[in-house]
Amino acid sequence: MREYISKSAKQTKQFAKQFVKQLKKGDVVLLDGELGAGKTTFVQGLGEGLKIKNKIISPTFNILKIYKSSPLSLYHLDCYRLENIKSDNGLDIYDLLQTDDAIFCIEWSEFLYDDLQYIKNPITVKIDILNDEERKIVIYD
Repeated sequence: MREYISKSAKQTKQFAKQFVKQLKKGDVVLLDGELGAGKTTFVQGLGEGLKIKNKIISPTFNILKIYKSSPLSLYHLDCYRLENIKSDNGLDIYDLLQTDDAIFCIEWSEFLYDDLQYIKNPITVKIDILNDEERKIVIYD
């Protein structure tokens, strides 16, 4: 477990930009935190570290956004809208995780329910709101 205190959204992005250097293809990052904690901000930092040119926004309404890059692409899932879909959600998480050139970031992963069994050795990033600007980021790997 590693812990970091971010004093701004900019620092959160910087931390994530450095953190992505530790990731390898196939890694799954589960992002935990309440609404507004900075999960998407964290993913934006990962994208910067991967040199993704596209603007990274929350895929809440799309559920999945794919950002192609080399050597690693970024698959960004936001499962918030799946909260009340407890059976087949149509995501085919198992097949999605077979992609061999990407890392995966999943916000609100607890709403994947049974599909969580397909995620082996995830890295959990928990972001807690300390105040309007500061966040505590805890990495469980």
